[in-house]
Amino acid sequence: LAALAAAATARAQPDPRLAVAVAALASAQETANNAPPTPAADAAPTPKQEAPERTYKRGDKVDVRYKGGDKYFPGRVVGGNNQRGYDVNYDDGEREVGVQAALVRLVESFQGGEDPFVAKAEAERANPSLFKGDVVEASKKGHKEYLPGKVRGGPWDDGTYDVDFDDGSRENRLPTAKIRKVQPVPPVPPKEPAPPQEATPKSEETR
Repeated sequence: LAALAAAATARAQPDPRLAVAVAALASAQETANNAPPTPAADAAPTPKQEAPERTYKRGDKVDVRYKGGDKYFPGRVVGGNNQRGYDVNYDDGEREVGVQAALVRLVESFQGGEDPFVAKAEAERANPSLFKGDVVEASKKGHKEYLPGKVRGGPWDDGTYDVDFDDGSRENRLPTAKIRKVQPVPPVPPKEPAPPQEATPKSEETR
């Protein structure tokens, strides 16, 4: 009977090893609850937002990579937008349409006021630098070489001129930057005839 009582008393007392295990489990659970969440391995990376392309407006002074080349040329935007591209008048008289914004860099933003293209055209019309029939050398659109010709018409509303070339071709609405007037060569005056020389009388024959 005493042995049974001792065994029952031993079972009633808590096992210290069990208490240690329970405390360790509780500490691990608290640590897990306070830890930051671990991102899923297959989570997609956040897409990088690209900066929007710069937009340009009529009158802006720009440098442009002509026909997509590596070299920049100065000019002005005359129209267009980022969707269809920009129209550019180059300082050397060339013109390009549909230029992508990536090929353009801003030099000076047009701040408003008098439109530079309208002002230039009005000045040319008010005081023309060329007239119909003038002998000129002009560069065709898309070319650098100057060829001889004559002014056929102008100045038009945009300050340009039409030119007939000596080779039979013609160009319409060329800007003044692609035309240079040829100064006429003054005619050489005819030489005055030399005064007639008096005939030397023949000496009398000796007899």
